[in-house]
Amino acid sequence: MNENRPHTSLVVDRDSESYASPNHLKTINDFALRLMSIGSKEELFWYVAREVVAKLGFQDCVVYDLDQSQGLLLQAAAIGPKNPQGEVIANALRIPVGQGVTGHVAKTGQSCIIKDLRQDARYIPDLEPALSEICVALAIDGVTVGVIDCEDPRADHFGPAHLEVLNTVAAMTSAKLKLLLEAGALEEQNRSYGELIEDLKAEVGARKQAETALAALEKRLTDIASNIPGMVYQTLVDADGRLTFSYVSPTVRDIAGLSASDIIANPDVWFRLIHPADRAEREVAVRRASDGPRPYRWEGRMRRADGGVWWSRVSSVPTPQEDGSTLWNGLVLDVTEQREAEEAVRTRNTWLRAILENAPVEIVLKNRDGKIMAISKNVADEFGSDTQDFVGYVTSDIIPLPVAQVYMAADRKVVETGEPIQQSVVEEWEGYTRHLLNQKFPLRNGGGEIIGVCSITSDLSQLKEAEEKLHHAQKLEAVGQLTGGIAHDVNNLLAVIQGNADLMLDDSGESGVYLESIIQATTRGAELTQRLLAFSRQQPLQPKILSLADLVHMMTPLLNRTLGPSISIKTTSSAELWQAIADPGQVENVILNLALNARDAMPDGGDLSISCANIRLESEDRDLDEGMEPGDYVVLQVRDSGCGMPPEVSARAFEPFFTTKQVGQGSGLGLSTVYGFAKQSGGRTVIESMPGEGTSVRVYLPRAEGVPEIQRQPEGSEQPAAKGETILLVEDDPNVRTMVRKLLLGLSYSVLTADGVDKALKILGETERVDLVLTDILLKDSRSGLELAADIDRDFPATKVILMSGYPADDSRLRPDQILLPKPFQRSQLARILRQALTRQ
Repeated sequence: MNENRPHTSLVVDRDSESYASPNHLKTINDFALRLMSIGSKEELFWYVAREVVAKLGFQDCVVYDLDQSQGLLLQAAAIGPKNPQGEVIANALRIPVGQGVTGHVAKTGQSCIIKDLRQDARYIPDLEPALSEICVALAIDGVTVGVIDCEDPRADHFGPAHLEVLNTVAAMTSAKLKLLLEAGALEEQNRSYGELIEDLKAEVGARKQAETALAALEKRLTDIASNIPGMVYQTLVDADGRLTFSYVSPTVRDIAGLSASDIIANPDVWFRLIHPADRAEREVAVRRASDGPRPYRWEGRMRRADGGVWWSRVSSVPTPQEDGSTLWNGLVLDVTEQREAEEAVRTRNTWLRAILENAPVEIVLKNRDGKIMAISKNVADEFGSDTQDFVGYVTSDIIPLPVAQVYMAADRKVVETGEPIQQSVVEEWEGYTRHLLNQKFPLRNGGGEIIGVCSITSDLSQLKEAEEKLHHAQKLEAVGQLTGGIAHDVNNLLAVIQGNADLMLDDSGESGVYLESIIQATTRGAELTQRLLAFSRQQPLQPKILSLADLVHMMTPLLNRTLGPSISIKTTSSAELWQAIADPGQVENVILNLALNARDAMPDGGDLSISCANIRLESEDRDLDEGMEPGDYVVLQVRDSGCGMPPEVSARAFEPFFTTKQVGQGSGLGLSTVYGFAKQSGGRTVIESMPGEGTSVRVYLPRAEGVPEIQRQPEGSEQPAAKGETILLVEDDPNVRTMVRKLLLGLSYSVLTADGVDKALKILGETERVDLVLTDILLKDSRSGLELAADIDRDFPATKVILMSGYPADDSRLRPDQILLPKPFQRSQLARILRQALTRQ
């Protein structure tokens, strides 16, 4: 977000969140903790008035003390425009019980909110006119003892949230007031009893009468102390600092598991019950009280006699004696349940804060009106803001209205129905598109009432992108499998046509030119299947260590002649360019294909740049495609200044047979060939293009260590003849078998034939000498040519083997020492490979 909302400790308005939100709970918790240290009724009333105005966001606050004997509410503390500094009230109001709004609350004990005082006959106008009022009762054991009253000059200002907060403050104030009154009553009783004893001593001369009166007094005190919910005690500290318990109420057994006599007999028994971790803090409180002397207050853990731990709150008042000793009258309360409740609140707040700070999903908590109560850190981080900056705002304050309305409508439905909602949302704003899964469910209070909505949102953008990539890869893989299967049958047909044309060429005469055309056509057909196989990543590759820069340099003259003078070619290379590992011939095809595509995109001429660079791809890089390993790559980039492509066209550029050219001007296999070659080589191809901005294609090839290998020299057309060898031809296609047999006979070899593995092994076992077996890999027999080759290596090690295939996927199953003859092939190729195999040691 661009703006930071001003921070206050706690601001409550009629539409605000429940006080059970993390901010409210912290403020209420702080209020309660400071409340415990207050020692007088007057101090309590002024503290409450100041805190309600300063920390809870009310404009003014008046606390009234109820005088039951007169039936009057006496103004005890007031903070507001009339008394902003909390000074002593000069002319305190005196309101009869039952009169006005405040008197009505004092009479009924029921809290109330007046939305418009002008329409309420009970309103008593003041010096500072108000239009709305909220009033709650202070009560002890169901009896009203006072009133907290707040007014505001705005009509209809107060709402349920204000009442909830003020009721909480009133409950805590009433509890504290009860403790103060009980302590005061106990202290007053002690003073009264002391005076009574002195009077009795003065009036009763006889010892028996004094003893009788004293016993009665002690019984009265014991009866009172025995009914106080806690432990009442009296200790005497002499001038030398020695402490003795002069009285311990029997109720000590309820909270500590010890008898009063145990403690009186041995004071150390009591002090040993103080938890070791809290003893130092207690000693500080004792010294502070003794130096005064002044009232002693301490809260800490203690152990029960059975080993259990409980929280005690101790209050004690000192009374100096004439002999230099000090009498301490005190009260010990068990506040374990209160502390556990406070700790539970703190724990829940900690858990919620941890969830909001570390959640991997986006979390937003809203009240019934859609105002944000809390938000997870990752949401705030997206806007560069703090989580508190969003509190009190609605969704449309943060994101554009069309997007916000989707979430806000779902919030309303959850509040109305109480049912959870799950929805898919596509956010499109500020140039970004996000695919999200949004889940909402109602937030309820202890009574089951819906008080808000929790919204949890997961970002599925990367998953969506991955699904699209997978779908695209599956589509290309399916086409690849189809092309691989077709290639086998097509290559067999081409082999028959090319081989027979090659045989006929020997006795062709004037028809030789037609046979040459047939051979050229079959060669072009074979090249077409190679393109299909390149796309499907099934073409046979001969990867070598090469320098892309040197290869581009060698091809530049050819590219200049091919592209023509209207296209300017510029080549660049990074310093210390790494070596790549790839099939050099296929890389040349890649450069030529990309250059020809660039030429077609620049019919009126333009600039073509070819560059080579090093790049290291990490696991999080977007250019690291599926199947690629993080590491070093060499990038070949071809960029043109042509017409470019719109996104919907560039997205399909690698699909086979997809082309934007006119019929007859392109096969649609150029870029798909580049794509398949790069994938098969362990890299990938990336295309970037925009209409009018040209096209850039980057081909990533794995880095290789070592020196570039010397390029192969073109093979000649010589046809070395046989030297009396016998060849076993294994081929299940009768047309191919007949054609290859004729080629072998034409090369003066003795030829045996078989249509499967079993028959071939039988011939090998019955024939005195077979120099070489020429077998197809894919046979319609139950066994393949590879299995036949393994049997020959084992049983006939002197016999050489050449494997034939029109299905290049077979190439991946060959051992490095095995020889493959791809179909279709010319007679010269067959002759050379036979001689190489037969002369091989």
